[in-house]
Amino acid sequence: MVKGKARNKDIIGFLIGLGILILINVISGFLYLRLDLTSENRYSLSEPTEELLKGLEDQVYVTVYLEGNFPASFKRLRNETKEMLDEFANTSGGNLQFDFVNPSESPDMKERDRVYRNLYEKGLRPTDLEIKDEDGVSKKIVWPGAIVSYAGNESAVQLLKSQFGAPPEVVLNQSIESLEYELAAAIKRITDPAKKKIAFIEGHGELNKFETADAVRSLREFHEVERVLINGDIRALAKRSFIDSSNARVVNKYDLIIIADPDSAFDEKDKFIIDQFVMYGGKVMWMIDPVDASMDSLRTKNTMLAVPRDLNLGDQHFQYGVRFNQDLVQDLRAAPIPIVSGQYGTQVKTQLYPWLFFPLLISKNNHPINKNIDVVRAQFASSIDLVGNDELKKTVVLSSSEKS
Repeated sequence: MVKGKARNKDIIGFLIGLGILILINVISGFLYLRLDLTSENRYSLSEPTEELLKGLEDQVYVTVYLEGNFPASFKRLRNETKEMLDEFANTSGGNLQFDFVNPSESPDMKERDRVYRNLYEKGLRPTDLEIKDEDGVSKKIVWPGAIVSYAGNESAVQLLKSQFGAPPEVVLNQSIESLEYELAAAIKRITDPAKKKIAFIEGHGELNKFETADAVRSLREFHEVERVLINGDIRALAKRSFIDSSNARVVNKYDLIIIADPDSAFDEKDKFIIDQFVMYGGKVMWMIDPVDASMDSLRTKNTMLAVPRDLNLGDQHFQYGVRFNQDLVQDLRAAPIPIVSGQYGTQVKTQLYPWLFFPLLISKNNHPINKNIDVVRAQFASSIDLVGNDELKKTVVLSSSEKS
């Protein structure tokens, strides 16, 4: 009798547990929840992306062309894209919808060609796959991309990012890591048609238009880009209209200025104009090399000379809470370079050794700039100290290792 009661109790407990599992499964079909248990929140949306999605005023529709019979790698890209779009849709409060479409589903070759041509004209590019099966090897055209639509405007997103010489697995991983950025950038592009203005500063030995051509090409996809010579002109970065004899209305011409690798000193007037630009809400990207060092001199001799640069910016940077030190970082975690280690007959023998002056910088995954980014190789990098005003917000996005 006692055994019978215990058995009935076990059966009831089993049925209750089974019912709870079924209930959770039913609820999960209606609610989307994605937990990010990584310490650096690798799988959480960044704050700017959340703000973008929560601020949508109308429906955004995303059509993804990753449906069909794919190899495992493309299935992984498809699943990761779906999870990301689920997160987008959940954050948008219902203002983002998506669908997965197979562009090759039509048995009619003319219809497939029409669909392919339409996708190509919209900006997507196909990928040719070789699929091995029992009958041998067959080729298949895949369109690893999406079209984002909003208020009659469309933007193409290439989900599989090509990289010359990189193994397929590396390309796939990098494509998955950049999903959030690529999709958010496309949404931003069509929901906010007003382009912000960027200016590359000239006049202090900065990088010329040929050295910045690739960066400018990428920036012009989302921004208006110009080159500006300050040359002591207070109107170079801002428009001034006088309200009366003692008051003027100041409006910055640009949202951001980039000072890329200057090699000569800034005079006080140019520093004042830049500081005024900052005071009226402008942003500055300082790309500074405090020390001039190059591998070129090592091609002909065993020594090199590193020369400090006098840019006359130390006092201004201190006010902004940073100090660029005139030194060179040495790190045991460094990129290798080929070194002649001997001779084999008439052949020179070389081996790869870590070059301490090429540190591999580590991302802390604490900002949209460095989220999901791999190590970055620096060449003759100088250290930076955070100093001065403690009220300023300072975020370190890349750093050398503890062995530096």
